Amino acid sequence: MAVAMTVLYTWYILTFYVVILVIFVFCYGRILVVIRRQASVMAGHSAAGGSSSALDTHQARSARIQSSIVKTMIIVSAFYAFTRLPGIVALIVAMADSNRPVPTVAYSATNGDLEKSVHITHLISSHLISSHLT
Repeated sequence: MAVAMTVLYTWYILTFYVVILVIFVFCYGRILVVIRRQASVMAGHSAAGGSSSALDTHQARSARIQSSIVKTMIIVSAFYAFTRLPGIVALIVAMADSNRPVPTVAYSATNGDLEKSVHITHLISSHLISSHLT
């Protein structure tokens, strides 16, 4: 049973934490590649018949767009990683203490009692932390 739970927790962490972060980075990376390719094509068109001030303006605008995309990727990925981290740490703690059964919340907030669901989740988190510290 302990091995099955470890496999389940590992699958969960990989699927809902690592893979999602990889998807974020991949998608924003592809957007950045397309923007850079488009900027180089536009720079080629501008250099053929445009003035140097128009080229400088276009390059500055392209640099701002690329910087904005990178900032957005970092913010989205960091926010996701930070907000999901407590649940991942709880799973890692549960995996480390595999002799003790881990209580789970099967109660859904869609049943209409969100406050009860949050309270149950808090009790379980407190139980995991206190049982691991003692």
